[in-house]
Amino acid sequence: MKKWLFEIILYIFSFVFVSAVFQPLKLPEDVAYLALILVFVGLSMMLSKSLLVFLTVKVVFLTRLIAIFLILFFAFYILEMFVPGFYIESMTLQETDLGWLSLKSFEFDKMSVMAILSFCTALLASLVKLLDES
Repeated sequence: MKKWLFEIILYIFSFVFVSAVFQPLKLPEDVAYLALILVFVGLSMMLSKSLLVFLTVKVVFLTRLIAIFLILFFAFYILEMFVPGFYIESMTLQETDLGWLSLKSFEFDKMSVMAILSFCTALLASLVKLLDES
């Protein structure tokens, strides 16, 4: 019970950290919906190890990263469709010129932003879990 609670809190904190930095993600103001989202995302990430064991895949950093990424992408898609107040907006990167590198401005659509958000959260959660197991 302690380990299960620790894991869900660990995954929720990794999502909260990424969502605090990520501007296109809008979380609901209502506390009940916010708690629902946090618990749903935490349980979704906890599902990754069970899924990998069920598929008889060795649970290492890379497989956990891929599994959490895929599960979170699906979870964010479902949450964005059904939870009021949870929005993922498109993101525009401004033009950058560093002298040796010049980037033009471009825009990510909703699906690309969901993929970036899922990957960042999965990377942080996988790293924290890897450090926890060491």
